[in-house]
Amino acid sequence: MKSIVAVQTRNKITIISLNRPEKRNALNPEMIRELTSLFQSINSGVILLRGEGKAFCAGADLAYMKNMKNFSYEENVQDSLELAKLFRSMVECSVPILCTAHGAVYGGGIGLVAASDIAIVTEDTQFCFSEVRLGLAPAVISPYVISRIGQAKAKKLFLTAEVFSAQEALEFNLADNVSETVEEMEKESIALAELMLKNGQEAMKAVKKMPGLFPVSDEREKELAELIASLRISKEAQLRMSNFLKSAK
Repeated sequence: MKSIVAVQTRNKITIISLNRPEKRNALNPEMIRELTSLFQSINSGVILLRGEGKAFCAGADLAYMKNMKNFSYEENVQDSLELAKLFRSMVECSVPILCTAHGAVYGGGIGLVAASDIAIVTEDTQFCFSEVRLGLAPAVISPYVISRIGQAKAKKLFLTAEVFSAQEALEFNLADNVSETVEEMEKESIALAELMLKNGQEAMKAVKKMPGLFPVSDEREKELAELIASLRISKEAQLRMSNFLKSAK
């Protein structure tokens, strides 16, 4: 049975690949747990986060959404806190995380990009905070996105659910570089990772611990989890999620 998160080590570069290409690497509880565990355990070198197949990460898995639709408020809070734990594990990871994204990057997939230290994307990458279309809000990922692109820009993208391009992501500071192809992006990411490996490991750990680089407190994390939990059980979200799941069959 293949792992939904594949791990490979190359010259002190830990390559973590989202490995559900048939589902466009959509997030589900198992993937969230595996990623969290990896980010909590790796303490040397550089991490390269990537996605197999045609898309980096298209947001939440449909089967996961079907289950989520029937969660109680308390279950939704706990589920949201598990996702928050993933993003926290990324910013608290003691080594640099370099993210490469291509294809569709929606919802939680953008959270992975925003919580990474450096992000490279291909020029055909498309981004979207689609949560409001489902009667939801990008609550858990919001601190990481706002830290990257600023409150005003984030609010506009959250409210409109408009699709935006790789070039716009670069202009918004969500992405740090844009490559023409996946192959070029992967070459650039390896070169950048090798460049960072020349640095002092303890010095890079210190940079990640500098004040201002931890965007969310325990209290804020819980507030956001409670916000999305309330939305998930609302009549509006229940109806919109039902309609979306029917149309996705």
